[in-house]
Amino acid sequence: MVRQVLDAARFEEAAIGRLLECPDPRQITRIRAGVLGYRTRGDSALASLCRLFLMERAESRDALRRSLGSESVDVLLQARLVTEAGGSILPLVALRTAGRLRLISDLKSEHRDGRRDFVLGSGPMATMLCDMAVPGPHRRGLDLGCGNGVIACRLASQVEEVVATDLSARAVHFAGFNAALNDLPTVSARTGDLLAPVAGERFDLILSNPPMVLAPESTYLYRDGGSEICARIVREAPAHLTPGGCLQMLCNWPERAGANWRDAPAAWFEASGCDAWVLRLHSLDAVTYADSWLRQQPGAPPPTEADIACWADHLQAQGADAVGGGLLIMRPAQGRPPVTTLRDAPPIGADSGVAVARLMAAHACLAARGRDQALLDLRLRPAPELQFRETRVVREGGWQLLRHRLQLAQGLGFALHMDEELIAVLACLDGRRTVAEAVDAYASSNEADAASLLDRLPDAIRALLRLGMVAPV
Repeated sequence: MVRQVLDAARFEEAAIGRLLECPDPRQITRIRAGVLGYRTRGDSALASLCRLFLMERAESRDALRRSLGSESVDVLLQARLVTEAGGSILPLVALRTAGRLRLISDLKSEHRDGRRDFVLGSGPMATMLCDMAVPGPHRRGLDLGCGNGVIACRLASQVEEVVATDLSARAVHFAGFNAALNDLPTVSARTGDLLAPVAGERFDLILSNPPMVLAPESTYLYRDGGSEICARIVREAPAHLTPGGCLQMLCNWPERAGANWRDAPAAWFEASGCDAWVLRLHSLDAVTYADSWLRQQPGAPPPTEADIACWADHLQAQGADAVGGGLLIMRPAQGRPPVTTLRDAPPIGADSGVAVARLMAAHACLAARGRDQALLDLRLRPAPELQFRETRVVREGGWQLLRHRLQLAQGLGFALHMDEELIAVLACLDGRRTVAEAVDAYASSNEADAASLLDRLPDAIRALLRLGMVAPV
């Protein structure tokens, strides 16, 4: 019944964007209270619901019954989304849209009051993780540390069966409610510590936005688990992956000036039996890291000097003066020695999940057929978004070539400088010819030295595969 009430009021992303004059839904949470209040004036059903659930503000009982209808208000009361006090209707939860989904979470006041099992709403990190997920269809998926279930609900469109787990029984209740609210019967929610609720089960895709923050105290279940929880998931997840399954997880780790940032996350993968990739998205000094997380606390005042010092001292006690964060990907190596790759992430754009899948396929190919002759025998195809870009500058009255490079225009936006002749050979890789046959075709058409090209190509093919610029057919 709640869904019908929201449908009737047009409580959906596009309509809310028009009401708030904010075409980009990602910016709605940044609208200041005064502007939000001004744009939600009036007695329309949508404006009333926005004041209730976006501004988290009480509404007059009589006014709300006029705008929504008495039956609709009763539905919200019975579902315990709102409560009645005196002559007012007060929200008990926040309600937001995320694409086609409607999702409840806790009110900001619950966080301000320090509720340990506070359930956070959908945020940009969960959205990014979903966007980077290996595309389906998949048979079984797992949202590990589900919170309000946004990832599980988004997965439902490409996974036949989705399980959501969380240590917090309150979070599991929210996730179950949100699955029902969005009519997603293939999503189920279970309470328990990490993978314990799915003991003995395997999944084609595991997504996790765990409580990874390196906080001085374990104040909130959704946030404060540190890098230890990331390491634990890496140890336990391989037993829950199908042979072709994949774990994708956001993670944090401590960093120290002068040391290699890769050392901390690389230690997680020992004896995992999985290929692993870590794409570092950021590295924040201790003060910036503390300020960033303290400012994200819903309804909290700006952090004080003492707040910052507490976090910075905690990190220093761990031997860290910065915190790195990024995306971790794991997939069983299946009968060969696993390969671990840790590198800074490139710019990330549309279709990043497709790019991640292609990157994994390319790395697996390279691990299995890394010798020179084996590479020349491959049939490869360039990524559809691969571009050849030139940079020219004015020199002595003309345009002089400064540099040229290959660039992935979307997805994982890696770039690579390469010899122009090798780039020309790349255009001959059509998925039907082997690399060696493509060299012969190019050399015969351009009077080039095929032997010289064949000597240089294996290293170039390795570099292209490592960046997902080409993929095996």
